[in-house]
Amino acid sequence: MSLRESIENSIKLFSTVDLISQSNRHATFPQNIGEQLRRLSYLQKWTKIKSSFWFHIELEDSSLLTFYENSFSYYMSPYKSMAVEDYWDQIHGQDWREDSELYDVIRSEFSAEELEKLIETETVQIEATPIRFDYHPNQYKAEKHPVCHFHFGNSNEIRIGTKRIITPFAFSCFILRQQYPKKWEYLVKNEPAYYAEISTMMKTTLDPITKFHPDKWCQTYEETIFFLA
Repeated sequence: MSLRESIENSIKLFSTVDLISQSNRHATFPQNIGEQLRRLSYLQKWTKIKSSFWFHIELEDSSLLTFYENSFSYYMSPYKSMAVEDYWDQIHGQDWREDSELYDVIRSEFSAEELEKLIETETVQIEATPIRFDYHPNQYKAEKHPVCHFHFGNSNEIRIGTKRIITPFAFSCFILRQQYPKKWEYLVKNEPAYYAEISTMMKTTLDPITKFHPDKWCQTYEETIFFLA
């Protein structure tokens, strides 16, 4: 499966569970994108990627997915919509939670439609956890730098190795399953034909590293430590 086909399948995946906000199939990236993003904070980085349209998929929560040839990233949105209860806490304190009469008074201030529109405009900043997959055979060091590996979070040395070469579609399935479990549950229960169609594409069709780099998977070391199959 080509990179473009895998990206198309990723777009279809998120569309099927009604999670996609927009797709940017023909996204282009400057050659110095790494240099432009390297010194930015996570919030600045996410803002730059979003405003520059340096992404292939934007999800409903404004999280972004990008797929370079050998690196796929999920930029979790650093914001989330404020829950109704949190908004009321901010305005009235937490007394309303213990006082049923006060609850009724607060609730009567807005119609359901007015409240929904109000909350849509209220967002809070959160600690985001970006996820990235890299495929870098030229940087391989058995004890330190696996050919294929996941990064979780910011400003750390986490590299969780994989024994197979992940595709954009497999990465998208991983993100959907781990970050949006309710949407994944919907997919499994309500789209059985589609789930059956994609089930083999998620993992079993992925090539092992040893198919292309037989000398870059250490049987005596990497096989004995934790890795993602």
